[in-house]
Amino acid sequence: MSNKGYWPAALWAFVIFVLSVAPSHRIPEPPDWGFSLDKVVHFLIFLILSLLLLFGRYFKGRPWNHRQLIPIIILLSTYGLLLETIQILVPQRNFSWLDLTSDTMGAIAGNYIYLGIVKLKKMLVRSEEHTSEL
Repeated sequence: MSNKGYWPAALWAFVIFVLSVAPSHRIPEPPDWGFSLDKVVHFLIFLILSLLLLFGRYFKGRPWNHRQLIPIIILLSTYGLLLETIQILVPQRNFSWLDLTSDTMGAIAGNYIYLGIVKLKKMLVRSEEHTSEL
């Protein structure tokens, strides 16, 4: 069984790892917009990781069902926990429960977006089949 469909997710997970273990003085300061842009970034990078992982299998013709998504959320949350724990050892970085929460929320959102896209695609295929029958 080939795992080529998972390479984008693995590469993105590696990018997340590299950014997570970089000392904070090497990461540019985000602009102050009155809210924590850092939490939005955590949310978005895990949302993207979730989608890359889920669609990696989907495009191989093996879509996930909704029951299989809970272990994906647990896997990505555990990865976020691992990254936050490693940051304790990195100068000028620390463990943040809020970052971990944002990571998990991003993973959950990615799962819901995946389910929505898969459902929409099924509806469009059914609509096309129905139209072609007429």
